[in-house]
Amino acid sequence: MNREVLRFLVAGTAAAGINWAAGMALARAMPFEAAIVLAYLIGMASGFTLYKLFVFPPTDRPLLAQVQGFAAVNLGGIVLVWVVAVALRRWIMPDMLFGLVPGGPIAHGLAIGVSCLTQLGQLWRGLHGENTDFPDVLADFGVISAEM
Repeated sequence: MNREVLRFLVAGTAAAGINWAAGMALARAMPFEAAIVLAYLIGMASGFTLYKLFVFPPTDRPLLAQVQGFAAVNLGGIVLVWVVAVALRRWIMPDMLFGLVPGGPIAHGLAIGVSCLTQLGQLWRGLHGENTDFPDVLADFGVISAEM
């Protein structure tokens, strides 16, 4: 496996974990639906920081342009995560799942997993389609400049 791809996967997994942990903490202080949105934004900010530090190659693009490209690609996932988490929480996983564990954290974790799978599918398609170079795929995602 390409080292860049491995760093991408590790950073993404860490960001997903931060998203989930933030959701658990926030759900204690606000409604579940709001906690999911805020946790996603925290996870997304963490992801950008981790990708910037460990994955993205150096660039001359202004930081604001990098953030905008990253946000444009990742903000669509907030809808997916919210819909899946709320649907699971409301209709499939009530307050306690099987009387053993709270349904909210599991619903949120599964929703994050669905979002991660869609992003991995896009990455896989990018790496096995016309663009097989990881930086080219990241440029397609809008997170780095295509001129890199």
